[in-house]
Amino acid sequence: MTQTMKQKLLIALFIISGLSFSGCEKGTTNANGKIEIYLIDQFEKVENTLQIKESGIVLKNTPLVEFEDILSYTPSTYTFKLSEKGSTAIQNLQHSVFGVAFAVVANNEIIYSAYFWPLYSSLSCDWITADPLSLKIKNELYVKLGYPGLLENQSISDKRNDKRILEIFKNAGKLIILNL
Repeated sequence: MTQTMKQKLLIALFIISGLSFSGCEKGTTNANGKIEIYLIDQFEKVENTLQIKESGIVLKNTPLVEFEDILSYTPSTYTFKLSEKGSTAIQNLQHSVFGVAFAVVANNEIIYSAYFWPLYSSLSCDWITADPLSLKIKNELYVKLGYPGLLENQSISDKRNDKRILEIFKNAGKLIILNL
């Protein structure tokens, strides 16, 4: 191989390497967006309910569960499959029978609020809930309306399958569609 050919080959390798790495950006997980779970720092409730008012929610500074730790989402069962890290972050919270407020956030926009509401609570909740203790079994967080369920004549605004959430999970290959 001549010296000129070696130089051309070396230049070609540098160009290819440069093109390969130019599209990579540290910390970027998905060009189409991300879903994260944040604890809520401050909020107000609708009078005589546990419903969290959409306006005035203040989130903690960092997500409790990052997009990388949400392995999948199943819209038919409203279930987040979490990594061990994501599951442990929720399990390690100081849980209360009165719930711990959190929000599901898509691209830095709050989609809906809810409570981590442990199954051992004897109190009912008229808002969206998720049992943090269920994570110990399969690392799956099932989000449901009310605890222990919806009461008769009760209505809860249901944004668990908001189109923004579904689109982000679909684009990331994390949306699980079950044929029931």
